[in-house]
Amino acid sequence: MQDRTACRLEELVKEAKSMLSGTSGCHTEADRRALADMVSRAEKALAGEGNVFTRNREFLSPRENEEILFAYDRYTMAPTFFEEGKVYGHYGLREAVEWFRS
Repeated sequence: MQDRTACRLEELVKEAKSMLSGTSGCHTEADRRALADMVSRAEKALAGEGNVFTRNREFLSPRENEEILFAYDRYTMAPTFFEEGKVYGHYGLREAVEWFRS
């Protein structure tokens, strides 16, 4: 399961980089910077760098590949965008790529 998430995250990084290298006039510089930041964080997670964010209730015991799981997708009450009528949402590179596509 954890390895599959890492593979998916690697695929998303490649896709996002491809999207960033394109010359679409549909996105602002801020859009591109936001996606580039998510890509940078995902690459650090895949490389095993950075601080480990723990969603585990045993706070000092992160799950295996916690950073990869966090970079890929997380459930949050404070996303950068909200869907109408919802308080919670998903955030991470998976959602950022979907948002950038649309």
